[in-house]
Amino acid sequence: MHSRGLTGVTTREISEEVGCSEGVLYFHFKGRAELLLAMLEESLPDMLGPLRTLQESVDRSTPQANLAAALLGTFKFHRRVVPGTAGLFAEPELLAAYRKSLARQGKGPHLSIAVLAEYIAAEQELGRIDPGVDAKLAA
Repeated sequence: MHSRGLTGVTTREISEEVGCSEGVLYFHFKGRAELLLAMLEESLPDMLGPLRTLQESVDRSTPQANLAAALLGTFKFHRRVVPGTAGLFAEPELLAAYRKSLARQGKGPHLSIAVLAEYIAAEQELGRIDPGVDAKLAA
């Protein structure tokens, strides 16, 4: 999925690559949407570490430096996963299954956006970011 994208690979090819049967693959994953989530979770540390650091960085260093570090982690995550996930939007049924899976597990991009918005709002309270900036929109 990393090298050929979500739509460029079958579950049969994935099972052959990892050395298991398709049945075993489906025992662990209900379908390609869950495989996609597993691939994304494998890449999450690239983004989550810097976001956790951002939460602890209120009133430390500069807001610009803190946000740049967090956004670099987000960029690294997206640079790794976008090639494998771009095809998701070409398959409406798979996209719907993916979104349902995210919702069921309480996951999704809204979580990282919330961390950024909370950080911006906290720095605004300290006067380190202009209060006229819409924290949610900026995030």
